[in-house]
Parts: sequence; structure tokens; C-alpha cells
Amino acid sequence: MSLDRARRRGAACGRAQVAISTVRPPAGLARVRGDDDHARSEEDVLLHLDLHPLNIVLGDDDEVTAVIDWTNAAAGPAALDRARTASIFHLDPHAVPLLGDPTWRAFLEGWTESAQLDLVPARATAWACRYMLDDVGDRYDEDGLAPVRAALAEAELATTAGPAPASPPSTARA
Repeated sequence: MSLDRARRRGAACGRAQVAISTVRPPAGLARVRGDDDHARSEEDVLLHLDLHPLNIVLGDDDEVTAVIDWTNAAAGPAALDRARTASIFHLDPHAVPLLGDPTWRAFLEGWTESAQLDLVPARATAWACRYMLDDVGDRYDEDGLAPVRAALAEAELATTAGPAPASPPSTARA
């Protein structure tokens, strides 16, 4: 796959994520767990909470045709879904080795730009790191989780230090 096509496909996924963030959650959908920092300060939207390439179906025209696996869906601030996606891309021990692949990086660039994953607030990044540790903590050893713990410490520091420029989670490079 060409880098341009990978970027285009990533951008389509990012646009789908933005579209999902405009959907009001259905009545009765549980609120996202562990979100004490946001305390309903933002309008709740539908959150997928596991949005990555394996849960998005793309057509031959490089447009999204379906989003699957809504098992983790919840209501909450849109920034949490974006932070969760960014953490999967940059911190999940299964995905980190892919960061060295130019096609994967082009795909991530398209998604990041379209969904503004690089503008996620530090408090949302901290939440996403805690969520990931809870989600995959029993599947990986301490070395595999070290980048997640480091990103959590960095995000918590940025949160307690006051307003700072938003940034994606620290990227662990393979």
C-alpha cells in the first residue's frame, strides 16, 4: 500500500471518530468508568473506547463502511475516546512495534490529523493510560507496560502543573 493511500485510509478513520463524537449516547448507556476529572463538565457523547483499525471496516474506495465491536461503549466526554485511541496507537505493547513501519506511521498521521489526536488534553491522556493499565495490565510484563506508566506520570504531571499545550502520549519507539 502506498503511503498516500495509508494516510487517506487513516484520515477516513479519523473522520469516522469525529462523526461518532457528535452522537448523543442512547438512554441508559453507562457512563465511562474512572472519569472523575471530567465530572460531567463536558457534554456526554457516545464513546467507542476501542477504536483502532481492527474495529473499522474500510471499503475499496478507502471510506469507512462500518465500525464494529461496541463492547466497551459508554457515555462520556469526546476527549476520552480520542485519548484512548491515541494510547492504543502509541502505547499498547502490541502496537508499539508497528511504529517503525512507514505505512503504519502514514496511516496514523492521517487519523491523528483528522481526529486531532495530537490535541488531547493531558487529563484525558492520564485517564486513557489508567484505562489501558486496567485493560491490558494482566497480559503484559512490567517492561511492556513501562511506556504506559511513563506516559501516565507525564500526563498527571502536566495536569497538576496547570494548563499546558496538549500533546499525544509519549511515543515508545521500537
